[in-house]
Amino acid sequence: MSKYLSRDAILAARDFKTEEVEVPEWGGTVLVRELSAADFDSVGFPMVKEDGKIDARGARGMNVKIVSLSVIDAEGNQLFTPKDVRALGERAIAPIRRITAKVMELSGMVAAEELEENSAAIASAPPAKNE
Repeated sequence: MSKYLSRDAILAARDFKTEEVEVPEWGGTVLVRELSAADFDSVGFPMVKEDGKIDARGARGMNVKIVSLSVIDAEGNQLFTPKDVRALGERAIAPIRRITAKVMELSGMVAAEELEENSAAIASAPPAKNE
């Protein structure tokens, strides 16, 4: 018979996958973690349709938001705050997309090979209705 996890065991679990991403444009490497369930809800549901494909209209602004939520220090603390999203949006797109691709892959939001296909759609999508 299986032993069921307790509330405390679940909440204490260190369950985030992390990975380093080389960012030569910025002169180094960043550490990223997969999105939390709450982070996914804030950026994932507006853009992921039932069939798993990305709805580009719901994806506007998601690249910098994902970067702001997922880049961490060695202790696992987020480097950026919501106030940094605008400044991150002023950075070059190549490193932002590279980091976003890795986070999406770690988070199970999209397979790495699908990201290139979806990136073009996101870049050319019309503004979302709430913009």
